[in-house]
Amino acid sequence: MRITLDPVNFDDLAHLRWWHDIRNSESVRNVSRSLKKITVDEHFIWWHESKVSKTRKLFFIRKHDREFQPQVVGIARLDHRKTWTEFSLAIVPEWRGQGFGRTAIDQLKAITTQLKWPLPGAVINGNNAASLVSFIKCGFMLKRKGFVQVSLPNTRRRS
Repeated sequence: MRITLDPVNFDDLAHLRWWHDIRNSESVRNVSRSLKKITVDEHFIWWHESKVSKTRKLFFIRKHDREFQPQVVGIARLDHRKTWTEFSLAIVPEWRGQGFGRTAIDQLKAITTQLKWPLPGAVINGNNAASLVSFIKCGFMLKRKGFVQVSLPNTRRRS
């Protein structure tokens, strides 16, 4: 089985709906910074801002196998925050616990390096043990409790 991060097509309304539905699912909201549901109008504005942004990249996490068409198993976002790159991802509930998050994190690290964006980090709800474990297994270090921050140790060489 192969996992890919595929850039969203901002002109495809199905992509907008998928992203909105995954982000608004109760299990994702329960461990997000904002617990409230995002309205369609709010999401559309954010989607349009993301489309024109030079500092944000959105991806679908897809699994590919020989039996089925590629399936969306989650969403991922990169945000260039001047001194660091924020990683955010959500795995669809029925696909959790199968390593898709860790694979996506590793691919996001590679994309961040290709873009020459700053070292990555994430802000994770302290109750989201699965996400914390995934990031730590991918080499991130714990920085703070509550809404936990994780970051990669600075091992990049300066040129």
